[in-house]
Amino acid sequence: MTETAKTVDFGAPDKFGAHLFRVEIPAARSGSVVIVEDFGYRGLEGGIPRDEERVILKRSVWSAIADIARREFNNRLKAAKLQTGRWHSGTNLVDRLLGRELCVLAWAAETANDQQLPIISSKWAALRPEERWWLFAMTVAEAGLPKTPSVAGAALSFMRCRTAKNLPLVISAAVQWKLIFSHCSRIPNERRHNSILLKYAPALIERFLPVQRLSAEAYKEQMAGSGKTLTAVGSYWKGRKPLILSKACILGCLLPATDNLPRDLEVFEKLMAMDDESFVVRWPRRPKPRDILATLSITRINDYFSVEPESVLPESAPVDWSQSEYNKVKVAWRDEITELERRRIEAQMLPKTSYRERVEMAKRPEEVMDSVHGHIWDAINAHLGTTAQSFRSWSSSLA
Repeated sequence: MTETAKTVDFGAPDKFGAHLFRVEIPAARSGSVVIVEDFGYRGLEGGIPRDEERVILKRSVWSAIADIARREFNNRLKAAKLQTGRWHSGTNLVDRLLGRELCVLAWAAETANDQQLPIISSKWAALRPEERWWLFAMTVAEAGLPKTPSVAGAALSFMRCRTAKNLPLVISAAVQWKLIFSHCSRIPNERRHNSILLKYAPALIERFLPVQRLSAEAYKEQMAGSGKTLTAVGSYWKGRKPLILSKACILGCLLPATDNLPRDLEVFEKLMAMDDESFVVRWPRRPKPRDILATLSITRINDYFSVEPESVLPESAPVDWSQSEYNKVKVAWRDEITELERRRIEAQMLPKTSYRERVEMAKRPEEVMDSVHGHIWDAINAHLGTTAQSFRSWSSSLA
């Protein structure tokens, strides 16, 4: 049985040097509340400060938004089976992602009046977590210096509007990006994962990685010995890590995690050439039309294959090629059959074995790199809202 992760206050890791947020609430009722991002071990490295003061709130403003934030965070913590928290005087520690969401709420509320605060709270609560993360990232980028909360608050002024028709009135060049978000937030749920929000969604590798399949692929590559693609590089190949594992890590970081994880996994496997249609190309020999017609049940042969001479074969398959009248029959794929349709049929000819056994019999993905991904781009683009036809254009669209 796995042990529940230890956290303090609002989901903050109970360990030294963690990246988190601090909410400083003074004991005096008139004191301002300060929200600070603490970069932990990352601080003071590569130009990153030790911590960054994100926003200072009047106590009255904090009192108006504290309860909605507490309820939202505790609901999420309960769903994750983590300890819930409450605001108290002194230092409150908040999980890194929850802290970003709190900053979005605080930035929108800091210059609001008493009538606007309930509207801001309700609009913030209606946003999805990834939408709040997007707002945080864009606000910090647009503000330039993270410690200028007045600019950040202006960037979130759309949350103070009572109706959507007010949004175009805010035309400041410094906050034009918020109009993009106001459009994205009105996209129906079933299409929202194709929006610009994917750029700021959690990476797929943060949610899952098919390690069993990766293990089989990496073992296959390691056992290739001198047949490895990078062996000729010699000492320049410092890490000697399998190409398939390196590719998986890079794709896992590039791919955004949507609310449809099974589909995310399907897309990942297509990009990794782990799907059935890719194995058709990875197989030592693709099945011939005569082999397919001898094995598979196909209702109408003429829908997929051209037969010469015509009207000799039966209407449906399987076909018994041992009959003498079929000896001179020629069968070929019809020209209008797409590569994807052809691979789907040929994939039914693959042996019904475990994935590891299938990998042992197949070629490695890099051995057929020129042709193995020819069928995947329509499915990738439909899921991610891209228009790519190659890895180069696809990775650029997600960067």
